[in-house]
Amino acid sequence: AGRSRSRGGGGGGGRPVLKPSAGAWTRTNQNDLDEEQKVIKAATGILNKITVEKFDSLQKALLEVGITSPTILAAIIDKIFDKALGETHFAEMYAQLCAILHEGCPVFESDEPEGKPITFKRLLLQKCQYEFDRHRVGAEPPPSPPANESQEEKLTRELKEMKTRKRMIGNMIFIGELFNRKLIAVRVIHELINKLFLIDVSPETFKVPAPDDVMALSKLLETSGHTLDDERAAQHVALWFQRLAVLASTKELPARVRFGVDDVIAMRKNGWQARRKKQGPTTIDEVHEAAAKKEQEQYAFTARQLSGGGRMRPPPQFGGGGGGGRPGRGGPQDVRLLKKGAPAAGVRMPSGGG
Repeated sequence: AGRSRSRGGGGGGGRPVLKPSAGAWTRTNQNDLDEEQKVIKAATGILNKITVEKFDSLQKALLEVGITSPTILAAIIDKIFDKALGETHFAEMYAQLCAILHEGCPVFESDEPEGKPITFKRLLLQKCQYEFDRHRVGAEPPPSPPANESQEEKLTRELKEMKTRKRMIGNMIFIGELFNRKLIAVRVIHELINKLFLIDVSPETFKVPAPDDVMALSKLLETSGHTLDDERAAQHVALWFQRLAVLASTKELPARVRFGVDDVIAMRKNGWQARRKKQGPTTIDEVHEAAAKKEQEQYAFTARQLSGGGRMRPPPQFGGGGGGGRPGRGGPQDVRLLKKGAPAAGVRMPSGGG
């Protein structure tokens, strides 16, 4: 007979019963939520499902979710920002969603006496400013790490800095997309750029901004430069690109930052066309189409090899540097694919002698 194991916690040899900690997660009872929390939860669910294919239907569902207070409106904006800053390839889609919400969301009266009405656009701008001030790396120099910093502390600090940098870059891309849809005034964009260039604190004397500020600046201009660069802003744009030309050759900045500046300068010279195709959101149909195309190319390649129309490269672990059918140093000859039991024509077989 097989051995039986007690599943109880009290018997001898049984596993001890684990008691949940005081802060353990528990499922929220829907009945315990007030009406605002229920709407916010529903809106969050909609935003978590939104994709390029489902955009039309889900943006309508978001407008009809029940936005009845400024609290709900602010919570939706916070969620949109979290997703747009974390999913920069979808920033254009989330900016389009904001344009739709700006037109369709209700306007609320302010609780303050003679206060301005609370609109989607007003709360959106406040969130943009908050994210910019909160995550701007160059606003104040980071404190020097302690001399006795452990490896674990160093990794934790670097991870935090990386997350801050990523969110700042995401914020600049999203702000640029919002500006392209006229949700942010040109005056606000000018102020942000002047802050990143340190023009606001040093209008006459050139100062090198923090590397992360220069990177954020490059991303903002990449995203909205084609909209900014017009006759009305010609004087400002000329000053910005004069400074960018200096930054592109400033050894104080890391190479990756200087390359980003070079890309922006090249974009403007090329009519704001990027050197590399911008990677944006991909639909499911586009993924299937790319997979089918890759499969067809692989099939055609294999068919050419089987028909003797091409040569197979030797595996990296065998062949050396030889190409075009030449043997690698110390490796075997390049050979054509063989039919079972017969050598291909033109293949030199090794002689029986040593």
